[in-house]
Amino acid sequence: MKQQEQYIQVPYTLLAAKGYVNQETGEAIKMSQGAKFVYIYLKARNQFFVVERGGQHFEAQSTIAEAVGMDLRRVGEIILEFIKNGIVCAEKEPCSNGLRWHYRRVNNLLLWKGKGKTPLTKAKKNAKEPDAELLPVDEVPDWLWDDDLNGGEC
Repeated sequence: MKQQEQYIQVPYTLLAAKGYVNQETGEAIKMSQGAKFVYIYLKARNQFFVVERGGQHFEAQSTIAEAVGMDLRRVGEIILEFIKNGIVCAEKEPCSNGLRWHYRRVNNLLLWKGKGKTPLTKAKKNAKEPDAELLPVDEVPDWLWDDDLNGGEC
């Protein structure tokens, strides 16, 4: 029996975004295209395992790297940045063969696009016409942005 190809939807708003805003600090964080793919992958997997099945999401970073076609080290850096900025709630937990990553929650992104390195922070400080604009979130699928579908507690 032929196995059906799996896919992940990637909203145009995410592809067009320059980055996201750390919602605790207000800092605008640049986001590479690779980071966008890691985010979408984690969001979809968390949706499947935690939200739809009521289970837990454990996954090796090597599995994630292979799935998105990226270097293992770079995927690890991206995930650590997501954890640092409150996008992903995850920690390493002991298991029978060492430690494994437990991804509890993948939070929504507040996306931005525009000019400059940190346009939202710059615009807030100068209180002038912003160099960036927040992207509307009503253009992306509900499963990606609905707060009830982010997974478990942090």
